[in-house]
This record gives sequence, C-alpha cells and structure tokens, in this order.
Amino acid sequence: MGLHVRGDRPPVRRLSPNADHHHPHWLRDSIQPLCIGMVHGLAGSAALLLVVLSTVKNMMVGLLYIAIFGVGSILGMILIGLVISVPVLWSLSVGRHVFLAVQGLASLGSIGLGILIIVQSVSGGHLL
Repeated sequence: MGLHVRGDRPPVRRLSPNADHHHPHWLRDSIQPLCIGMVHGLAGSAALLLVVLSTVKNMMVGLLYIAIFGVGSILGMILIGLVISVPVLWSLSVGRHVFLAVQGLASLGSIGLGILIIVQSVSGGHLL
C-alpha cells in the first residue's frame, strides 16, 4: 500500500495494483433500490394488467399477454434508464460542477412535472 500526496488534495492511500480489492457492499447496497423499483413497477402495472386480463377468455392468451407485457416493460425501463443516464455520465466526465448542474436541472424538472400533473388533476385536465 502506498501514500499518494499532491499539494492540492489531502493524502490518499492507494492499494497496489496487485491487491485483491473487492466491493461486496455494492451488491448489498443495490438490492434494496432494485426491490423497491420492482414493487413500484408491479404496483403501477398491475391495474392495467388486470383490466386487460379481465377481457381475455383463454388462459394461454392471458399468459402470453403477461409475458409480452412483462418483456415490453423491462425493455422500456432499460431504454429509458439508458437515455436518462447519458447526460449524467457525460456530466461526470466533464466535472463536478457540471454534474451538480445536471442533477439540479433534473430535480427541478421532476418537481415542475409533478406540480403540472397535480394542477391538471385538480383542474380536471384542462390546462394543456
């Protein structure tokens, strides 16, 4: 193990390139958000799935619909996740100030969209 010292930053301990360094906490810390996302996804899709399945007369057609719906939902979430992650990854490569700006703009956009949805719901959807 070595000590890396630069004048503009505090000293940082670095492991040698041959050291066996793993991050088991990454997996543990990823399980909870994954499970929360799965529960939210199931809750949001269950109503739509039940409405359509109530019209299906054949069990095999219903199972096929569930499979197609599930695969489509997964692919859609992967695609939207990739599209959303591009500006974030780009901003990380540019610098911390750009990353914070992108993060702030995304936060403000989410808050604005939420307020718009609330206003439209209260006004009966006559705003846009």
